Amino acid sequence: MTDETRYVGPDEARSALASLAEAERAGRIRSARPRWFGVVMAFLLGGLVATPALADAEGLVSKELATIVLILGFALVVAGQRQRADAWPQDFPGGKGQTALALTITIGLSLALYAIGIVLRDAADLWWGPLASGVVAGALVFLLVNRERRSMLAPIDRTHSG
Repeated sequence: MTDETRYVGPDEARSALASLAEAERAGRIRSARPRWFGVVMAFLLGGLVATPALADAEGLVSKELATIVLILGFALVVAGQRQRADAWPQDFPGGKGQTALALTITIGLSLALYAIGIVLRDAADLWWGPLASGVVAGALVFLLVNRERRSMLAPIDRTHSG
C-alpha cells in the first residue's frame, strides 16, 4: 500500500466539480416528474374522491368497479413513472421529508374530502357534494405534484441563471 498524494491543479479540480454538477443536474431533471404526471394524478385522485357520487348514478358504472379501475390507474402510472425515471425526488438531499409530507397531506385531505362529500350527499342532500370534493382533491394533488417538480428543478435554475 502506497501513501502517495497526487497534486490536483485548479483546472482539473474545476473540471471535476463541473462534472459533478452536471451529473446532479441530469439526475434532478430525470427524477423530476413530468408535467403530465400531475394532471393524471389529479384526475385519478379526484375521481377516487368523487366515487360516492356514483351511488346515485344507476346504470352508468358501479362505485366498486370505478374504485378498482382508479386504484389500478394509480399503480400503473406510478410504476411507469418509476421505471422511466431511475430516481425519485426523495433520493436527493431533503427530498425524503418533502415527499413524506406531501403524501401525508394528500392522504389526510383526500380522506377528509371523501367524508365531506358523503356528508354533503347524505345529510345535506346535495348530490354534487362528492363531485365538488373530487375537484378540490384533484386540484390539491395537481398543486402538490407541481410544487415538488419546481423544488426539484429549482437548484438547476439557480445555478444556470447566475
